[in-house]
Amino acid sequence: MGIKVDVLPLSENTPGQGWLRISGWTGASEGLEYSLQSSQSRDFLHPGKQWTNVVHWFQLSGLVPAEGADALKAQIGPELIDPLLAASGSANFRITLNNPGQGQSEASMVRLDKQLLTSIALTGVKAPEPTPPAAPQTVQLPEPVPVIEAPAQTAQAPATPDPVAEPATTPAKKNRWLLPLLLIVLLALGAGIWWFMQQPKPAVVEEPAAPTTPQPTPTAQTQPCTLESMKSQAELAFVQSCLQKAPDSAALLEVINVAKANKHCEVAQRLYANRAQNGDIQIATAYAHEYDPKYHQASECFKEPEAATAAYWYETILGFDPTNADAKQRFEELKQ
Repeated sequence: MGIKVDVLPLSENTPGQGWLRISGWTGASEGLEYSLQSSQSRDFLHPGKQWTNVVHWFQLSGLVPAEGADALKAQIGPELIDPLLAASGSANFRITLNNPGQGQSEASMVRLDKQLLTSIALTGVKAPEPTPPAAPQTVQLPEPVPVIEAPAQTAQAPATPDPVAEPATTPAKKNRWLLPLLLIVLLALGAGIWWFMQQPKPAVVEEPAAPTTPQPTPTAQTQPCTLESMKSQAELAFVQSCLQKAPDSAALLEVINVAKANKHCEVAQRLYANRAQNGDIQIATAYAHEYDPKYHQASECFKEPEAATAAYWYETILGFDPTNADAKQRFEELKQ
């Protein structure tokens, strides 16, 4: 039946920490090494959480028997868990166990437990600390408020203008002609404005052209699963908006076929993986067929068959539907 590999959380579920559990390995546990390959990019995981197209072998040490199962396990840290969880939304991972001393090698798909946490979760505890200093800074602001009392002193100053009122009469006499002139000017302006308002003016309104052009754009953007949206949006943003529309399996398969035909391979794989992992049997079956040597059809996004990846998705189907005869038959045949 081959090996099965699971990544499980610790009993206290420490972020960034977990168990790598291997079932079905019949070789020696000493001197083991392993490689991890992404099913999406075909790149291999390297130290420093980097992915490249050159294979890298990690040493697998510290293997101990797993409790309650015929399996071995080794504790792993964020250097493996973080990159796997970061890419798990759109990719699956193929692990190859190798014992160079005995010339024994086996491959399988990695199954990630949904309770796993990245090490980034540890940093979220420190986020509320910067908030307390903000309070004392705002309390000091009301100190300048007493300065407002200064205008109260200026308000008492108008008691002295009584003697100043006498000289104000003399300039008024010299400017007695200003009032008639101002009245004449105001009357002239009023007459001019009245005359201007009475003149018939053709209203040049060319507004209808403006609203006609922006109307088509919102309608295109409101269709989240179209090829136009696929071309105009980032891949992850398109996948999220399309899945929020919740198309049925047949409609989603059409979107996936459009993505494959236009070489949007990441979009196709993300849509496949999301629905398959959530129990959509029709989507999971179609995804398994993309890798199954029996049904594989070469395309830009799925160039070669991968029996281990197909077996993983058949096993996923059996997890949701244990009585699925086709998935069970193909899983057993691929694992032989």
